[in-house]
Amino acid sequence: MARRLHRSRRHRLIAGVCGGIAERLGWSPLLVRTLFVLGAVMPIFPGAVAYVVLWLVLPKAEAPASSSRPAETIPGGLDSPEM
Repeated sequence: MARRLHRSRRHRLIAGVCGGIAERLGWSPLLVRTLFVLGAVMPIFPGAVAYVVLWLVLPKAEAPASSSRPAETIPGGLDSPEM
């Protein structure tokens, strides 16, 4: 079964876009985030615009039946329950 591209529930800092791409490619989420940041600051590739487009287009990953591992979020981040 082919893995679909989605926004990650486990590897997310803002919306899970980079985490979903990393899960699809089998890469480290940190590597994908680094590439997006580099792309955002380089005039050749508008990484910030691509991130927002992917955030809006990609569906969230399906919720697991039971998860023993909590989602990777930043305390006080956009998706944090404290807000």
